[in-house]
Amino acid sequence: MSSQHLSSSDTSDPLLNLAGLPRFSEIDADQVERALDLTLARSREQIKTLEAAAHHATWESLASALQDIEEHLDRVWSPVSHLNAVKDSEAFRSAVEACLPKLSAFHTEVGQNLALFNGYKDIASASGFEALSPARKKIIQNAIREFRLSGAELEGDAKKRFGEIVSELSTLTNKFDQNLLDATDHWCAFGSAAKCARSGSRGGKRSRGERLALYVKSAFLCALYDVL
Repeated sequence: MSSQHLSSSDTSDPLLNLAGLPRFSEIDADQVERALDLTLARSREQIKTLEAAAHHATWESLASALQDIEEHLDRVWSPVSHLNAVKDSEAFRSAVEACLPKLSAFHTEVGQNLALFNGYKDIASASGFEALSPARKKIIQNAIREFRLSGAELEGDAKKRFGEIVSELSTLTNKFDQNLLDATDHWCAFGSAAKCARSGSRGGKRSRGERLALYVKSAFLCALYDVL
């Protein structure tokens, strides 16, 4: 979304104003859910417009437009995902956990949208398909495959159950990532005090030597000087 379509509050929000590079230092956990809610609401409005024209879909009217919607959402969410990994905190964890079901629901809606699915199939079967570049033809073919893998052809309870599984998988994946971060933070070993002094690593002295953790600076120096 270009800056001229943003409200004054959106312009000051580092997650919604996408002009330039991500403003990581300005992003706060309290901003995450609101930014995602607004982005998803706007994306759904745009998708309704695509649905209305999907019966005479072209590359420009459907495929390119849907890519723009998905790219915009990705640009809003990617900084959050990055900060959740490198600036781990309870606040960011809570924000991400609150947002993941919403993201999963949106992606499931798009992936199971029959109007969009049929629009892509119409593009692939149209006479102008062969005139598209190889890259665009591949994108259309991949999209049709992804619609099928997302359960677009399922019906009734099977389609609903597919969405529930996708949401649960997203939650479990996030929990696994959190457990991995916690395990990395809590792991330590004790090396020779003399070797640690030579490598320049620090971690708090213990009777068994120097306490070493898996942080990049410490781990790199330990490997370089064979501390353990």
